[in-house]
Amino acid sequence: MKILKKIFSVPEDYIKSVEAYKSMDAIRAIGVFASVFVLYALCGVVALKTDVAGQRWVGILFNGICIGIVLILMRHQKEGLETVGLKGGNIKLTLIIGCAVGTLLFFLNGLSNIWFAGKSFVSADRILIDILFYLFVALSEELIFRGYILTRLYGLVKNVYVDMLIVALLFILMHFPYRMVAYQMSFVEFITNVDRVSDLFITGLWLSYIRIKTNSLYGAILPHWMSDLAYDIVTHV
Repeated sequence: MKILKKIFSVPEDYIKSVEAYKSMDAIRAIGVFASVFVLYALCGVVALKTDVAGQRWVGILFNGICIGIVLILMRHQKEGLETVGLKGGNIKLTLIIGCAVGTLLFFLNGLSNIWFAGKSFVSADRILIDILFYLFVALSEELIFRGYILTRLYGLVKNVYVDMLIVALLFILMHFPYRMVAYQMSFVEFITNVDRVSDLFITGLWLSYIRIKTNSLYGAILPHWMSDLAYDIVTHV
């Protein structure tokens, strides 16, 4: 029981970092989500008209805009980088966890397919652009969901575990507009893809868990980046 209590306990430094947020902060967080939702739909429209390389550059641009929105809003509210986990926290622990989990996912999603399934790497130029693209994706999505929304929702919800659940659901929903437009996928097709939806939900939960336990965002950014990158730099045909 002590082990379980320790696993599911919320560190005091995390609680102290979010307990000052009010309902207005949570409303702003929902506004950020709405803005990102629309931007991802627009990104899908543009990506639909380009090739793979073009889609990567479009993604870098739109994710950069999303990052900018959050940082501008934070500056307007006079909030420092520590409020989204980009400064302070348990840096040593978050880097250890991030590198360990990221390395495991990089192997499972990428290298294992090469060694055991006869797959191969995509072209070198594709790998280079993917490294940059998925770095922007990981930084953008983690900054928005685990850095900004997760923490500010506490101002309304006042329960860390419910915050995690809501953010995981929003994380699923955020992926819908881009896929609907860029991949011509209906909402029913998306939501009934049980493997994909459950993967997004579980990923959203454990990335939030890392963020909360270390009070730092880097442990979530690293595995997010490495996992996505590993999957896409290996052929799937």
